[in-house]
Amino acid sequence: MKFRSSGVHRFIKDPATPWDQKLKLARFAWQSEKCFIPNKDQVLINWACTSITQASKLEIGQDCVHQLWLYLSDVLGSIHLQQLINTGALFSLQANFSIAVIEFLEDSIHHKDHLTLVLKCCRYILTYPTLAVNLTSNFEKLAQLTVTLIKISVTYVVETGELCEDLKYVLEVILKHYQSSLVKHTSARKLLVSTQENLLIPSFQLLGETSSDLLSIQDQLEVILSMSIFNRDLHAGYVDYLKSLAFKHVKPTELKLIILQIHHFFEFLRDVVNSYEGQSLQCIFGAFPKLFKLFLGSLKPSDDIAFTFLCKMCSILNICIDPIESVPTAEGTMETNQTETSKPNDLINWDLALPCVEQMLGIAFKHNIYHVASDAADGKPVFTWLNDLLQKLLNVDLELSSSWYRCLHHMVDLNHLLVEPHLKDIFAKSLLNVPSAEDPAKTNFFDHVLQVYTKLRQFDRFVEVLLVCVRETEISSFDWLDSFQNFPSCVHGLTPGLSLDVWRLFLNEISSNYIQKLKAVDEPPAKKRKVQNHAIPVKNLEAISSLSKMFILELPLINICSMALNLKIVKELMMDMKTDLLVPLLKSDQVNQDSSLTLSTFMLSYAWGEANLLLRQHTAYGVDEKLSLPEPLKHGDFSYLHEYVPPKVWRASSSKWVEAKDRRLDAVMILLSFQQVCSLLLYEDTDDTTVKSTIKQIMGSILSYSTDLKISPNVLWKGQIEQLDSESFVLYYLEMLTGRLPIMLPFLTDSQLISTASIFIQTVNTQDVTKNNRAADIVIQFLRSPVCLESRQFQTILMSVLLDETLSAIQQSLKQFPKKGQKLKPVFEIAYDKMWNQVAENMLRKEENDHEMWQNVQLVTKVICSYEHGGGKSFSWKQKEIDTVLNALQILRFVPLEHLMPGNHVRCLLVLCFLNHVMSQTSDSVLQGVPGCLLLVRTSLKTLCQVDLRGSFLELPTGCGLLKSLSSSLMSQKMLSGCQEDELQLRSVTHDIMSALLSAAYKSDNDTVVPEMSQWLLGELRKICKTAENQKNVIDQQNSVTSLLALLSVFVKQATSFARRKNNDQKEVLKELDVLADSALHFIEYLQSEDVLNDWYKNKFSCPVLKKDSVSGETSELSKELMSENLLFCNLLEMASVLLRYYADVINISEEAEFPMFQDKWSSQLLPLLQNILEAKIPTTTAIVKRIMEFFRSVCFVADASAVVSSHELEKMWLKFVECLKYEYVEEARLCGQMILKCLDSAKLSTLLADIETALTTQSCNEIKGLLMALKIIPLTNLQEESWQVLKQSTPQVLLSLMDFLHSLHPVTSENVDTVCSAVDAVVSLLIPGNDLLPAKVAMTTLHIVHFVPLMDLPAVHFSKCFTVLFHLLDTLLLQYPKSVTSSLPSFLEGVKYLLNSVMFRGREAIGGSQEKVQEKLLLKCAEDMDRLLTLLASHKEDVQKVIVVLVAEYVRQLQKGTLHPAVKKSLGNGLNSIVSICDDKSLSLLGATLPDGLKEIYKGFYSDYKKYFKYTGRV
Repeated sequence: MKFRSSGVHRFIKDPATPWDQKLKLARFAWQSEKCFIPNKDQVLINWACTSITQASKLEIGQDCVHQLWLYLSDVLGSIHLQQLINTGALFSLQANFSIAVIEFLEDSIHHKDHLTLVLKCCRYILTYPTLAVNLTSNFEKLAQLTVTLIKISVTYVVETGELCEDLKYVLEVILKHYQSSLVKHTSARKLLVSTQENLLIPSFQLLGETSSDLLSIQDQLEVILSMSIFNRDLHAGYVDYLKSLAFKHVKPTELKLIILQIHHFFEFLRDVVNSYEGQSLQCIFGAFPKLFKLFLGSLKPSDDIAFTFLCKMCSILNICIDPIESVPTAEGTMETNQTETSKPNDLINWDLALPCVEQMLGIAFKHNIYHVASDAADGKPVFTWLNDLLQKLLNVDLELSSSWYRCLHHMVDLNHLLVEPHLKDIFAKSLLNVPSAEDPAKTNFFDHVLQVYTKLRQFDRFVEVLLVCVRETEISSFDWLDSFQNFPSCVHGLTPGLSLDVWRLFLNEISSNYIQKLKAVDEPPAKKRKVQNHAIPVKNLEAISSLSKMFILELPLINICSMALNLKIVKELMMDMKTDLLVPLLKSDQVNQDSSLTLSTFMLSYAWGEANLLLRQHTAYGVDEKLSLPEPLKHGDFSYLHEYVPPKVWRASSSKWVEAKDRRLDAVMILLSFQQVCSLLLYEDTDDTTVKSTIKQIMGSILSYSTDLKISPNVLWKGQIEQLDSESFVLYYLEMLTGRLPIMLPFLTDSQLISTASIFIQTVNTQDVTKNNRAADIVIQFLRSPVCLESRQFQTILMSVLLDETLSAIQQSLKQFPKKGQKLKPVFEIAYDKMWNQVAENMLRKEENDHEMWQNVQLVTKVICSYEHGGGKSFSWKQKEIDTVLNALQILRFVPLEHLMPGNHVRCLLVLCFLNHVMSQTSDSVLQGVPGCLLLVRTSLKTLCQVDLRGSFLELPTGCGLLKSLSSSLMSQKMLSGCQEDELQLRSVTHDIMSALLSAAYKSDNDTVVPEMSQWLLGELRKICKTAENQKNVIDQQNSVTSLLALLSVFVKQATSFARRKNNDQKEVLKELDVLADSALHFIEYLQSEDVLNDWYKNKFSCPVLKKDSVSGETSELSKELMSENLLFCNLLEMASVLLRYYADVINISEEAEFPMFQDKWSSQLLPLLQNILEAKIPTTTAIVKRIMEFFRSVCFVADASAVVSSHELEKMWLKFVECLKYEYVEEARLCGQMILKCLDSAKLSTLLADIETALTTQSCNEIKGLLMALKIIPLTNLQEESWQVLKQSTPQVLLSLMDFLHSLHPVTSENVDTVCSAVDAVVSLLIPGNDLLPAKVAMTTLHIVHFVPLMDLPAVHFSKCFTVLFHLLDTLLLQYPKSVTSSLPSFLEGVKYLLNSVMFRGREAIGGSQEKVQEKLLLKCAEDMDRLLTLLASHKEDVQKVIVVLVAEYVRQLQKGTLHPAVKKSLGNGLNSIVSICDDKSLSLLGATLPDGLKEIYKGFYSDYKKYFKYTGRV
């Protein structure tokens, strides 16, 4: 019961009560239901608001004020208050509380805790409309609160980079209220004044920030500024002000007051720009483009007004002169604008102004306001203001920024004539002698200028300006060439006439302004004549030569010379270039010692030579001038193609700079050398000795440049010869060599091929496998090319050099490991030191003599076999040796190892075996940690081992040693990454290696392989079992057990096949195998013991099994232990399967008395394994399902050979087989199911079919998946006659149940479509045997299934699957029951029409609605299936020709509905034409006459194509 607590209220209001006590009482009063005060809730809220409002008057301390805000926050956010307001209770705040909120917000800007508390209260207040009125009803207070919140937001963003959640919410809500109040505001002028004085600067600061949290707030601010500064009522004022109109009347009017206020607004902006600095000024500058955009969007001004506004904004930024001629005064008159002109460039803040101007120019171009710049009387554009702005930009004395280039870009967009007079200054300022920086804006600008002049057919004017600029500027850098990346594409777009004119421009420029100066310097002055000082502008000449070369190489000369007149002009230009440029340049080069002059000469010569070759090949150019080679060319002699100077002149110019090592000259000389080779191959007989000698010498000189290459990683080259240095020359050299090598390979000598291979391997060896290396990438790309892979000669040499490098690295390590004195257990009795020293000396030997080669093989194999006993020490690898080995492995990926020469084959095999042991046996090997390294070694080993070796080394006594070493490597392999794919691949590859080696050993004459390997495996079995007995857990050795099981499987499988082939030694081999198999069975029995795998059967199989996602590549949350146990179980099943196959073979090929009784082995060792599998829950992994299927097959083989497997066990195997199919249908499933069915007797088969029929009517859609897949296998099994009759009797009822099940799935959706397809597949399987299994009447009832599946409505991903099963249904019916189909032809044709309509609907180029497109590959497969069905139907001509024309009509009707994809139309063409070919002429004529008018033209075109391309006419 409540009691009256008047004392509480009195104590709260009593000034003598301490504030902490007041707060406690207030909290008690709010929370306690027993405290009764009239209108308690409103009283307490009023008390808190009054206390906060009068805090200074009441002298409340800061801590108590903080607690008051906290109390008010708790009250406003309480559920109690929310419930009261929701029930309709009215609450209010004191009128002056909003003032307190604003004051506290302003005082708390730098006190985050207090500010957060106040903002939280504001958020609660704004949540309730009745309380929010206090903050939003008064416009002045709302404006003040808005400004305060914006200032707080700016401070927050500057300090933290983002807004707190409460501040963002409160600001968004307040801005919405402020925006609503603006609509109600009546005076636009007063609104402008208020915004200018209070809101403008904070808004600018917030608009200039780039935080993502502010996007929505900035949008609201822009709307507010648009409504206040650019209100529609201010439109006339802005127009008159920007036009500088004079007043007719002195008396002030509202319009004049507006104009005066607009003037004050712009002056206010000018004062802000001049007074602010730092971050605030940057934000204000950033807001100017948004202000311009708001002006255009709000007032929709005319173009001249918008352009004047742009000029005004730029004048405020102090960049340009104020465009306003007269301004209003306070008295309402107009006077001349006294604003001073634009500031000098050195006083303008260009860092901030340039981005602002650039954005405003971009906005102006987007709104098409540039044409108002025309101010001349004749209407021609003069662009006075823009010219002044451009001049300002050109006078900027700072480092050019991206905004500078974008400003020029916009001006080119406005009108290229604006920029054209200043192009020379732009080139001089921004292009030449300016170090290149990675600035996309710069590149985009020059590309844009190039494209504009190309499109306007004024490319020659651009080139003229560029040539003048290059001539008058002192060139010191060639980085400017990077800005002309699109120069080649622009040259391709020129007209033939313009191309020839520009070519002439280049020739005249070099001849007039450079050749003349060179001649004046070269010639001695005449007597009595003052010697003039002619400075030779060689750098400028080099720049012009680079542009000329680039231009000539990109000219489409073949197209240009297609006209005889142009060919004549080209001949003249080629002659002028040769006589007026190249010859004088070469003569001057003889007397001048300047590398730039030589480089210019060679570049122009190369361009002339390329044009010469191209014209000779494709035009009549040079027909009368035959090339000749009287004697072999020497190094530096390019006179074969360039015959205009003697050979000695070329040699003198080429040899002059050899010692200088100028890589640019070397690069051009390489180009000229390759050019000579190409010309020789084109115009000379390659069998001629002079030609061969010349090519050999030229290639030798090219390869000589590789002697001092400085190969270093992370080198960049931008593609210009002029920018080459000693490091980037490597990239150029490799690109030239790999690009031209394909045509040179047939003419290279062995020594040159060795040099080339050495260059490539040296380059690859410099790379770090963990980093990118452009040089190595170039080489590897060539090694992967078809040309390199198909050149056996080069592959042989490459492999020899690669092995030499690798063996040298291994040799260095062999000398240092193991150290003398370490314990070693040699396999053979030879001196330890002698063995290692001999290996170190003989690893590099390449003898092809069999005896010596196999001696080396034997010696190295001994080392490999004994390595594992070296005490666990790793080699003393140096980083250079590590890189050599790793990079050699990378190259091996691209070498066709199948085609190696015998010597390289064996050496490569030994190197790989050696590396395999280094990475497998040594735990701290530096090579082991490289990802994929061991996998790469074993993949290469697999390739080599699968190729027949000449004189197989497995015939040697050391052959088994190598096998055992590889086996030991597998046994010691660690689970490096748990269940990752690389680990599984590694195991799979290793098994393939063992299988290939064992197979090779068994094919050889080495009879010791089986006994030795059998004894080794027995020893490993005993070792593991002994360790497991001591540790009482074999799972701790999972890796070794798994590997041993895999080895046993491989060995027994290969040895069994070996026993079948060798009849003479069969008994001896089988004895060895029987001992090993018996031990393996005991090992399986041990693994099946209760302490080892029994718990795992019960627990682990019930867990969700790890499965890799094919899309994301991620794995589910299972530990690697589970995966390794699954792998152990897989290998256990594989071993059991191999043993069962082995015993099945033994039973078939041997006398039972010679072997132990198999019955005991089955019941004691193998049957428990089968029972465990039959009782366990199978996990959903493909690997385990495959192994179980294989194990079941092996059990069936034994059941077929002996009577040890009971029928009950076979029946349970079938049930487990169906359960496995529920998870995944693997390739082994069909064979496994058929084997089980063959072993079942007829009674069990009958029971099985009855169970299937029952399951079809009782089981759910998800549970029946495996049963449907199993049902597909039954009719395709070759059963015995008695079983077949049982199947034949039961099949009709099974089909009926299957049809009922299909009907129960209606409607077909994405969730059950897979089950529907499986059911239809099962129906097709029952139809395949034909009348032997199902009578025709029953079979034809399946026709209606076609219409059951909505092909046109299903998602695109399911279309192909559904279409395929329906196609198989119709196709099977037509093949197996042709007579029944023809008797029910209308129904069958309806099904065919349904499939045709669906494939044509999905095959349209544009599908309407929300339909997705089917993948093109799948769609074409469906169209091809449809084509086969139509062709098969057309083969029954006599039965269908009278009504088949309906398919033609349907095809034409579907063509009208949409354009068919060409590939689909082509795929359907053969079948449809076959249908038309069996129709008689009367049917086709009747069809053409009865079709609607809209279809007649389509049919006419279709039939015309048929007659033209398909119809047989009797002639070719």
